Amino acid sequence: MYIDDGASLPYSFAVSDIRKMQFAEGVGVQDIVTETFKVYPNPVHNELYISSNDFQPHSYQLYSADGRLLLQGESQEGSPVNVSNLPTGLYILKVNNSSFKVSKL
Repeated sequence: MYIDDGASLPYSFAVSDIRKMQFAEGVGVQDIVTETFKVYPNPVHNELYISSNDFQPHSYQLYSADGRLLLQGESQEGSPVNVSNLPTGLYILKVNNSSFKVSKL
């Protein structure tokens, strides 16, 4: 076992030598929260949908392949993002901290 208590140099010893173990208050595992988004259809023709597992509105930005911001707004569950005025090509959609590659036909 390897111990680093932050107060002295790290040290190691055999686990079989452990007789008693105590943990300080507040030791634990933080909850990991992930956002899962579904972007469909991909490739898209005219309307793009953004769905999430929490069904809340999320802000989005749609960028061209060269990094220009083309569209931005807030996605509503079940409401499409209209991309019909965009030319055929490859785009990057950012929703919160997630990025998606989207193809427009």
